[in-house]
Amino acid sequence: AERQYRKIIDGKDSTLILDKPWDVELDDTSVISVHRTHDHQLFVNNEFTDGGIALQLYGGAVENIIAENTATRAGGFLVTGLNACATMYTQFLDNAVVTGAGLGGPPFNLRGGRISVEPYRPIGYLDGYQSIGVVMLGNQFENMTSATVSGPVQNVLVEDNYFANTETAVIVDQVGMGSFEFSWYWP
Repeated sequence: AERQYRKIIDGKDSTLILDKPWDVELDDTSVISVHRTHDHQLFVNNEFTDGGIALQLYGGAVENIIAENTATRAGGFLVTGLNACATMYTQFLDNAVVTGAGLGGPPFNLRGGRISVEPYRPIGYLDGYQSIGVVMLGNQFENMTSATVSGPVQNVLVEDNYFANTETAVIVDQVGMGSFEFSWYWP
């Protein structure tokens, strides 16, 4: 499943003009999703304390960097692909999740804190990966925190992170938030 994106620079009726040609040509199996993107954003050197999720990027987040941020007693940092609106190429670099929030409740305020890629895909909606190309590098996880890779994702790198006082350092979960039946509880 090759993911690529282009910007629409013009269009009329059912014709769209793209900023450049596709790297991989489209064919009969190609799925096209037209939506807003939030691309090339930098979230650097912020502090989040006593809250739900510290920073969350939803579907349409493309080529974003979350670096050198600190979450204390907060849910951490999350990238979530939504349906046909995938997230692509997010980097979590040198962040610290100092103490998990311990809030429980809905999927975005789960017990503990984390740096996570957790796509949301309603059952039967669209097969395929909802997040692709996530890097978790050089992050610090302490006190009820974890790195989470969940659901239909592809090409995730978890490398050179520090873990202390945590029950499970890295959680890999095939189900993810694929249905409300599973989404309300920590795996």
